[in-house]
Amino acid sequence: MDSENQKQKFIEFLPIFSYLVVYFLLQSFDWMEATKIILGIVASLLTFFVMSSLTKEDHELSGEQIRRLNFQIGLLSLLFLLLFASGFLAWYRMVSNLWRNGILFSLLLIYLVVLFRSMRILAEVKENSKLKKKS
Repeated sequence: MDSENQKQKFIEFLPIFSYLVVYFLLQSFDWMEATKIILGIVASLLTFFVMSSLTKEDHELSGEQIRRLNFQIGLLSLLFLLLFASGFLAWYRMVSNLWRNGILFSLLLIYLVVLFRSMRILAEVKENSKLKKKS
C-alpha cells in the first residue's frame, strides 16, 4: 500500500517534474532563457491538461468539481499567454534586461504557485469522487 501511495504522490507532481525535465534538457542548447522557460511551461501545461481530462473521464464529478477544474485550466492558460507575451519582450529586446527578467520571473513564480494550487485541487477532486463503473 505504501508503494502505491508513493506512486500516486509522484503522479500528482508530474506537471512540475515535466517542467523541470524540459527546462534542464534545454540547458544544453544556447537559447534565450525565455525560450527555455516557455517550452518548459508548455510541457507542464499539457501534462496538467492530460491529467485533468483523464480525471474527468475516469471519475464521476459533480458540477462544482468540474467548474473548479475548468477554472484552474483557464487560469493556467491565461498565465501561459501572459508568459508568452513577456517572452516577446525578451526575444525582441524591447525593454532593459532588468525589466525583462523581472517580468518573466515574476510571472513564472505566479504560474508555479497557481500550478501547485491546481494540482492540489485535482488531487482533492480525485479523492472526493467515485470512479466510473467500467462496462
